[in-house]
Amino acid sequence: AALVENHRESPAGILYMPAAEPSVSVERGAGEDKIKAEADKQLKMSGVVLSDQEIIQAMEAGAHGKFIPASLNKDGSLGRFSSALDRDQLQLVLNYSKRLIAAMGEELLSGWVSAVPNLKNHNPCRWCPYGTVCGKEYGEKDVEQEKVSAQEVLRQMEEALGKGGKNHG
Repeated sequence: AALVENHRESPAGILYMPAAEPSVSVERGAGEDKIKAEADKQLKMSGVVLSDQEIIQAMEAGAHGKFIPASLNKDGSLGRFSSALDRDQLQLVLNYSKRLIAAMGEELLSGWVSAVPNLKNHNPCRWCPYGTVCGKEYGEKDVEQEKVSAQEVLRQMEEALGKGGKNHG
């Protein structure tokens, strides 16, 4: 967000890259190609990219979706499992993210630090080192399974931005 704030450049995506070194478990005697393939799977980024054929090709040689969350078919169309947005949609996500981060910062500065994890479709408590501090023990049974389309998420972001964006989560 900071890189595009005062410039004419537009983001090409919002990507989350795994920070940990790949930890590969393969059968004894597995070849170097098998080990590399398993390690590469762990390096795939999640997020969204701009639905622009040229940009996707520039982000990953061959545009097979090996490291980015998008691929191109032989005819140049987006692959079936691609996570891509047009420029307006990507800008909406960026604006929403900036508003969300600002609101969270304001809440922290005002002293609001309640332990209220987002339990939609996953359990973030599994990785949180502060379980003993918050005293809550959420398990998989507490996870709320919710299937929401990308279009619905974008609609909700647009609505939140129109209302001032204070509501997050």
